Amino acid sequence: MKEKCNHIDRDTITKEISIERLLHKIRNLENEKKFLLRFLENKKNIELEYKKALETQAAYVNSENKKSQFYENEWLNMKSLEYSLINSGKEPLRQSLEMLYDDSNINVLQKKKKNSNEYHNMYIYKLGGLTRNQEMFIIKLIEDHKNLNKERSIISKKYNEAVDANFQLYQQNEMLKAQNISLLEKNKDLVNEELDKKLNALNSSLIYVQKENIQLQDVLDQYSKLIKNIKDCPDMKAVNDELNKFANYLSI
Repeated sequence: MKEKCNHIDRDTITKEISIERLLHKIRNLENEKKFLLRFLENKKNIELEYKKALETQAAYVNSENKKSQFYENEWLNMKSLEYSLINSGKEPLRQSLEMLYDDSNINVLQKKKKNSNEYHNMYIYKLGGLTRNQEMFIIKLIEDHKNLNKERSIISKKYNEAVDANFQLYQQNEMLKAQNISLLEKNKDLVNEELDKKLNALNSSLIYVQKENIQLQDVLDQYSKLIKNIKDCPDMKAVNDELNKFANYLSI
């Protein structure tokens, strides 16, 4: 009978150890689940940061494109004004000015970079007899034309610089976009691979725990049958009777 009781104690201790191991594994699985959830949340945050960066780059490129469009519009507007100035005024005066600009002597004089008064005197001489107001008008028109040419050169230079800068920015943006896409794909593959490993490990752990649950249930069933058999054992009934008698004796 003493050996049976010792056997029951050992079985009870074994059962408690198995339960503790099972609870420990369950806690580990819960921690693993929390880690996976945090991992997925971090992955989502990284993807949002990439998306915001791409949106910022797109906004910057759009702003640069608007600047380029502004320069182009300014250039076209300037060309339109220049055309209007060349074709404005009375017909004889316009024709005289066209003849004046086509004159080879004046072109040579311009190449020699003489002062403005020499230009003006040559222009007025070629145009013939003019009133003082007409002379002032012609002088102002010539100066305006020279200033317009300078302004056109400056605007043209700025426009070309803006176009070149915009094209370089476009190339850089395309390269950066390709790098971001490549990085996203690479990161996605790495994340999916690591996530698959974690999920497979988690599934394996769950399967192992389920097997241990089944084994533990079998052990518990055996213990239940053993306890029932012990209770039904005649020797156990005799021991209980003796214990009851002893308890009654002590209570007297």
